[in-house]
Order: sequence, then C-alpha cells, then structure tokens
Amino acid sequence: MASKYKLNGPIGHGFFMRDFKRWVLVFEDGDELCLSRKRYAWDAAKAMLARGSDIHIYEETVMRSIFANDELKEDTFRIEVTDRVKYEME
Repeated sequence: MASKYKLNGPIGHGFFMRDFKRWVLVFEDGDELCLSRKRYAWDAAKAMLARGSDIHIYEETVMRSIFANDELKEDTFRIEVTDRVKYEME
C-alpha cells in the first residue's frame, strides 16, 4: 500500500505532508467527540438536534508534516457546519 504523504517544499528542503478531515461534535458541556466518517458524524448530530440538544458540529482539517529530522508537526483548523446539518434535516 502506498504512503499518503506527498513531498512538498522547495527543492532540497522537501518535507512529507498529508491532510485529512475529521468531524468533531461539541456537546453543551464542552465535551468533544471526534469521528473520522462524515456519515456517522452527521447522523449523530441529526439525532441529537432532533432531541433538542444544543450541539455543534465542526469539520476539522488536519495537515500533518514530517520534516527531514523526523520532526512531526500537525496544524488544524475547524469550520462549523451545524447550519448545514440543520438545513439538511428540513
């Protein structure tokens, strides 16, 4: 199986990088549940919203880089998609 890391960066100073997405459900009390499959996350969010819970769902993109000295760096950012889930429920 091939590696999902791709060589990035200027010539001679390359590093391996890959990105992937995960979905984070944030509950009323601040607890977070990370799921790697969109369908599972959306189904769980729909069930919680149908019960009247105040839940937020985020699509989190993770960019993981491996540098020449085997240093690992992970950058993340989140986009809230709660309104999209609510719109899909209607």
